[in-house]
Amino acid sequence: MDIFSRLIRVFLGLDDSNTLAAIMPPQTLSIMEDDFMLKRKDRKAVEEGLQST
Repeated sequence: MDIFSRLIRVFLGLDDSNTLAAIMPPQTLSIMEDDFMLKRKDRKAVEEGLQST
Protein backbone atom coordinates (compact mmCIF):
# COMPACT_ATOMS: atom_id res chain seq x y z
CA MET A 1 0.00 0.00 0.00
CA ASP A 2 1.18 3.50 -0.73
CA ILE A 3 2.83 5.07 2.33
CA PHE A 4 0.73 8.24 2.10
CA SER A 5 -2.52 6.24 1.98
CA ARG A 6 -1.43 4.15 4.94
CA LEU A 7 -0.52 7.29 6.90
CA ILE A 8 -3.95 8.83 6.25
CA ARG A 9 -5.67 5.59 7.24
CA VAL A 10 -3.71 5.57 10.51
CA PHE A 11 -4.58 9.22 11.21
CA LEU A 12 -8.26 8.44 10.67
CA GLY A 13 -8.05 5.38 12.93
CA LEU A 14 -8.87 2.93 10.15
CA ASP A 15 -5.53 1.09 10.49
CA ASP A 16 -3.40 0.32 13.51
CA SER A 17 -0.45 2.68 13.94
CA ASN A 18 1.90 -0.31 14.28
CA THR A 19 1.58 -0.81 10.52
CA LEU A 20 3.94 2.17 10.18
CA ALA A 21 6.54 0.82 12.62
CA ALA A 22 8.65 -0.59 9.80
CA ILE A 23 9.07 2.80 8.12
CA MET A 24 9.10 5.21 11.09
CA PRO A 25 11.38 5.54 14.07
CA PRO A 26 9.61 4.73 17.36
CA GLN A 27 9.89 8.31 18.64
CA THR A 28 8.24 9.71 15.49
CA LEU A 29 5.50 7.10 15.68
CA SER A 30 4.83 7.99 19.31
CA ILE A 31 4.58 11.71 18.53
CA MET A 32 2.23 10.98 15.65
CA GLU A 33 -0.02 8.86 17.88
CA ASP A 34 -0.19 11.53 20.57
CA ASP A 35 -0.57 14.62 18.40
CA PHE A 36 -2.19 13.70 15.11
CA MET A 37 -4.39 10.62 15.42
CA LEU A 38 -8.12 11.17 15.84
CA LYS A 39 -9.65 10.52 19.22
CA ARG A 40 -12.31 7.82 19.61
CA LYS A 41 -15.26 10.24 19.28
CA ASP A 42 -13.86 11.81 16.12
CA ARG A 43 -12.96 8.41 14.68
CA LYS A 44 -16.57 7.29 15.15
CA ALA A 45 -17.81 10.40 13.31
CA VAL A 46 -15.49 9.62 10.38
CA GLU A 47 -16.64 6.00 10.26
CA GLU A 48 -20.30 7.06 10.29
CA GLY A 49 -19.62 9.60 7.55
CA LEU A 50 -17.91 7.00 5.40
CA GLN A 51 -20.78 4.56 5.86
CA SER A 52 -23.37 7.14 4.85
CA THR A 53 -21.72 7.81 1.49
